[in-house]
Amino acid sequence: MIPFKLKDKVIYTSGSYDDHENDPLWGGKHGYQIGEVVRIEDQGLSIKVRWDKSRINTYKPIDLEYAYTNPNSKIVTGGKDGKDCGTERTSPEENRAG
Repeated sequence: MIPFKLKDKVIYTSGSYDDHENDPLWGGKHGYQIGEVVRIEDQGLSIKVRWDKSRINTYKPIDLEYAYTNPNSKIVTGGKDGKDCGTERTSPEENRAG
């Protein structure tokens, strides 16, 4: 597993914490939200993620996946299904492919 780094764009996919506004499951009732890693603790075993509206929650690495940007379309996708969330980014460098 590639370790997460600060400012990585991530999605919550495990469902371990259900699907809430503070734990927006990718493709769940809160849509396709992308978070940003803002803190890493316990030698990478505790990842703090900021969601929109400055909500922050803590996850284990197994709960998260990288959000990827297609450099041709600038559309962010993520999850095992590669579902297009329709979020445009200004440059492919904003998200780091893992």
